[in-house]
Amino acid sequence: MHSFQVYFTVGAVSSNVLNYYIIYNNDNTRRAPIVALAAENNTITFGDDLKINYTVASNNKETTDNLTLELYTLNGSTEVPFTSTTLENVPDEVVHTWRLADYPDPGHTENTPPITVYVRATATNTINETDYTDTKTISITVNPL
Repeated sequence: MHSFQVYFTVGAVSSNVLNYYIIYNNDNTRRAPIVALAAENNTITFGDDLKINYTVASNNKETTDNLTLELYTLNGSTEVPFTSTTLENVPDEVVHTWRLADYPDPGHTENTPPITVYVRATATNTINETDYTDTKTISITVNPL
């Protein structure tokens, strides 16, 4: 799987960001879904909407059984969760939006450095009582207000 973004800028004006995914699977026996995950902006300001684009490709299926989207940060090596959402019968491509202002500010003040938050997508297909999964994680830099 590869993802890329297309946009243009002229002076201080930028276009919308378009996210595209290329997923190639030459294994017709593959049962695990393939997840593509990207943020519309990898750097945002606390309070901005975090728009996550994802695509799930499932061999020989129109939808993926379950997709869990998780938003968390790290305290050392310990995950500190903000929220998670589980979706059922996921179609191929969807945009999910989180508003970071809905979650506790992790201690940002005007002089604190940016923090990193992580988005993890785990897709699961259950076939003959066996779960097949694929997981992707991306990081987002969040600047203080």
